[in-house]
Amino acid sequence: MQEISADDLKKLQLGALHYFHEFCVEHNLKYSIYAGTLIGTIRHKGFIPWDDDIDVMMRRDEYDRLIKIYPQENKNKRFKLVSPEIDDSLPFTFSKLSDETTVLIEDCLIPHHIGVNIDIFPIEDLPDDPAERDKIFKKKVRIRKMLDCKIVGWSKSRALWKNIVLATTRFFLKPVSYKKLIAETIALAKKYQGCPGELCGDVVMGYNWREVQKRSNFDEYLLMPFEDGMFYVCKGYDGYLRSTFGDYMQLPPPEQRVTHHSYKAYWKE
Repeated sequence: MQEISADDLKKLQLGALHYFHEFCVEHNLKYSIYAGTLIGTIRHKGFIPWDDDIDVMMRRDEYDRLIKIYPQENKNKRFKLVSPEIDDSLPFTFSKLSDETTVLIEDCLIPHHIGVNIDIFPIEDLPDDPAERDKIFKKKVRIRKMLDCKIVGWSKSRALWKNIVLATTRFFLKPVSYKKLIAETIALAKKYQGCPGELCGDVVMGYNWREVQKRSNFDEYLLMPFEDGMFYVCKGYDGYLRSTFGDYMQLPPPEQRVTHHSYKAYWKE
């Protein structure tokens, strides 16, 4: 198979984002650019130069509706919605929109088939009580550590002792199914769905306590430029970015301007 260049990888991700945006507009689904992609939108009007993925977020009710209607309403078979709610064999806790003309090879011990994609994260209702939120994130972190041990393989870029700890922990976790850990994560994330309160946040992945934000951040959405298009950003993006990343307009030191992902992408033959 022919490997996809870094420039073409970004073009493919951008194509998936365009289609995602069009589908959401057509079906009255609200979303926002998210995480590092949101920093790129505000600071660079496009990709952070050293970044190599695209993230979006949706409130849980919008996210669940996307999962429900996409398989029936999708008119472009090039783009497939892959989600643990649709296929429980997938080794992740959120959804992706995958370009099916491509193949992505990731550092993962669980065999799965996916193309170049964008990540779609649900944003959950959270209780106002700090002690209750603390319980949620502490449990999520414990489950995430176990899940990482189940799905992350040996890496030459990782310190030897870390690889040994990972392999040892994986051995003792053999009786625990990764599917069970993913199901537990999703159930935990949805535990407070519909609860009264003012707060929300990403539970299935995210930055835990740092990115708890006001639900009112999602009351309105703005169209903002990203690369060659206009995409939606929640109006409260500044509060979210400052609580999660601090002074997000400040460039990190040169040694930190590197990608944190490990995969290769290929065109399907």
